[in-house]
Amino acid sequence: MMAGSSSRTVTLSGSMAAPGVPQNPALEVNGDMLLLTWDQVVGATYYIVKKALDPYAVYTDLPDRIYDFDLSDGSVRLFLPAEEADAFFKVVAGN
Repeated sequence: MMAGSSSRTVTLSGSMAAPGVPQNPALEVNGDMLLLTWDQVVGATYYIVKKALDPYAVYTDLPDRIYDFDLSDGSVRLFLPAEEADAFFKVVAGN
């Protein structure tokens, strides 16, 4: 060490592991919108929804992360325009 310098030790606590995979996805018609739902994932702070027009194509992320502010109901909801009815979706949990 050089004169006048100091060192620090930083300790991280808690789990840094990725959250689990969202379960029970469902897509239903809700008026003139579609409603995409899935089960909340323990430890997730947000979700990324991915979309493709072919189930075997490359999925692209929707532009916004999805945050679930009602942690008491056990599910996450996302309303989508009705024209998305022919799309395929994947949901990824993140923290």
